[in-house]
Amino acid sequence: MGKTDICGNWKKESTEKFDEFLQAQDVGWMIRQAAKAFSYGAGTDTMTISIDGDNIKIDFVSKASGCNQGVIGKGKGENPEGKAPNGDALIIVMNWNGDNLQMEGHDKAGKKKVVIEEYFMEGDKLIKTLTVGDVVAREVYVKIPPLTFESLRYIHTKRPREDY
Repeated sequence: MGKTDICGNWKKESTEKFDEFLQAQDVGWMIRQAAKAFSYGAGTDTMTISIDGDNIKIDFVSKASGCNQGVIGKGKGENPEGKAPNGDALIIVMNWNGDNLQMEGHDKAGKKKVVIEEYFMEGDKLIKTLTVGDVVAREVYVKIPPLTFESLRYIHTKRPREDY
């Protein structure tokens, strides 16, 4: 089986069962309510995926919280570190499961599987599932074109200026 091309710039369109996913990760009520108020990042969160042979890089940006959530990168034989939504340190194991990119978050000792993320295409949309125990959340992403000089120039000339 060949690997699906999931490279590109993606914007989160929608989420399903995300509060349940956060609860299963022991994320507190107040943080879950804040995430819910921002629609769990739908319409604002982006990620850029690049794959070059055995090297995989995923750059997550949450515009709702105004911060870069992190970059997960993997070279051949490497297992990067990451964090669970509750802040626990994880070791990320990235592999291909057929056509799907799968990331398993293990506890720091590398013994217990904490969360599984899977990336795959459904038509022209990128689907990311997040599994904790028997809870499966789903995020749907749409591809966005990369910024070009022309698109930046258009944005600059069309935005209102209040600093004159």
